[in-house]
Amino acid sequence: MNQIEKLVQFIDEKQGQDIEILDMRPVSPFMDFMIVTHVSNPRLLLALSEYLREYFNENSIDFRPFDKNEESGWILIDANDIIVHLFLKEQRDLYQIEKLWKDTLIKRENISSL
Repeated sequence: MNQIEKLVQFIDEKQGQDIEILDMRPVSPFMDFMIVTHVSNPRLLLALSEYLREYFNENSIDFRPFDKNEESGWILIDANDIIVHLFLKEQRDLYQIEKLWKDTLIKRENISSL
């Protein structure tokens, strides 16, 4: 199981919903992958961000410190080659960032080949 598979599985286990994986390598020199997900409430948004902080630390994945701001409904976690966007459903529906790069979407069943 590769790093992206493990991360997606972890987010799924922690109640991330409608997880989208984008292969940004062909379009961005700044990141390899983007993961977009949402949760159902602000408390879960903060909890998932903390779970991810622990996950990155336990797996020796470098990431930049991030502020937890549940009021915005959007937390971005920069783990160097992987950017994770955590949203509340309403904000995800509003911004629809995965549609900006819809050509880079990867089907979940295909992530094992990355």
